[in-house]
Amino acid sequence: MSWKNIKLIFMREVRDQLRDRRTLFMITILPLFLYPMLGLGVVQMMLTFSEQQRVVVILNADELPDSPAFLNDDGIHPDWYENGKKDTARLRILAERTTGAVSTAAPDTLTSTADGPPDAPVAGPGRRGEKSDAELLAAA
Repeated sequence: MSWKNIKLIFMREVRDQLRDRRTLFMITILPLFLYPMLGLGVVQMMLTFSEQQRVVVILNADELPDSPAFLNDDGIHPDWYENGKKDTARLRILAERTTGAVSTAAPDTLTSTADGPPDAPVAGPGRRGEKSDAELLAAA
């Protein structure tokens, strides 16, 4: 086969592909819309997962040693974090104690139930599908 014949066959195939509208759409137009939307979706998903507060349930918090202190009134002591006070907002701490519950959530959203034990906190209205503090402690 000569290069002239190869070029002739190639040009015929390209021309046939350009006549087919579905193939032309799949090759040119669809990627122009699909890839940017896919990229935006991945970025949005990463932002959603990175901004969520993580819940840490600590059972028998009264039995933790006093030195070095693991918990303080606001949650886990900032000395245990790599970046100190800046990282404390990333966790929501639920500690089962007889003296009260420790939580990094807003103080006005914490109440105790009359039905359950006095150390079971209940979060105020949160996001739909999010478990309350009492449910998290009961599940642990």
